[in-house]
Amino acid sequence: MLSIIWLASAHSDLHKILTYIAYESPPAARRMKKLLEDSVVHARREFPIST
Repeated sequence: MLSIIWLASAHSDLHKILTYIAYESPPAARRMKKLLEDSVVHARREFPIST
């Protein structure tokens, strides 16, 4: 299985989004990070050729 390569801009955007969420609710930011990571892993398994 191929690895996911994140663009620097995508990584930066994700960090900004999670920081914004964490300002109000650190637990919500952790849940969102986990949800996004799990979604990427699922998509990678579901659509291996598209990566």
